[in-house]
Amino acid sequence: MPKISTLIITYNNADKLDACLASVQWTDEIVIVDAESQDATQAIAKNYTDKIYTRAWDNSYARQRNFGLQHIKGDWVLQIDPDERMTPELAREIQTALKNSKKDYYWIPFLTYFLGHPLRHGLCYPSHHLRLFKNNGARWTRDVHEQVADRQGRIVTRKDRDSGFLINHFLHYSFDTVNHYFEKFVRYTEIDGEEMVKIGKDRFGREMKTNLHSPWSLAWFFTYRPLRFFLSRFFRRQGYRDGIYGFVYAIFGMVYEMVVRIKYWQKKSEK
Repeated sequence: MPKISTLIITYNNADKLDACLASVQWTDEIVIVDAESQDATQAIAKNYTDKIYTRAWDNSYARQRNFGLQHIKGDWVLQIDPDERMTPELAREIQTALKNSKKDYYWIPFLTYFLGHPLRHGLCYPSHHLRLFKNNGARWTRDVHEQVADRQGRIVTRKDRDSGFLINHFLHYSFDTVNHYFEKFVRYTEIDGEEMVKIGKDRFGREMKTNLHSPWSLAWFFTYRPLRFFLSRFFRRQGYRDGIYGFVYAIFGMVYEMVVRIKYWQKKSEK
């Protein structure tokens, strides 16, 4: 059986970390990269592993994770965040899949909980994320909404022949309250806006416009994609089937898309 190393990056996650770590303690190694937490995060982590490394936060989730890769010894890397849980069914499926695996990368579905309620529609489920891959030179790219690149630097996609898909899901307790959502919102939109300026693309890989001078072009840029995002999530992808929680989640997603474009425009104008 190949060795599995779990990698977690943390910052002030004492409220959720214990349950997360308990769900992956069956793995062969747990490596934690902590961004100088001020709460009991490191104390909780010490109950599960002695491989705890401190690295100052520098506005890049990818760099934080790649730092952790340097300390991993296992054959496979399993990424999980403090607000996520692995189900026993997923743990068994991973162990079975890796016994004779012919794939290098595994995409795992997520069941996201928003304000305490699971979201099963509106592209929220099954939302597959690349969270398990061979420890053979792959690294994370993008400062936020990270992607995995192979040893040649090529972004791994779902269509790659080396990509496999698991059936059982992670539980993602992402946003417990509205305040919690907007705490992340401020941080993510700031990093996302900077990333868009740096690479000239949004998180979906679309080229960013540069001729944003007239009021009409700005109004279109700020509103078209966000409105389309809401209509797609809530109507076309049936987010309405999650009731008021699906509606609020789609609205928040639309606002995110709008704000990140405004921040992109602001940062671009300052250059």
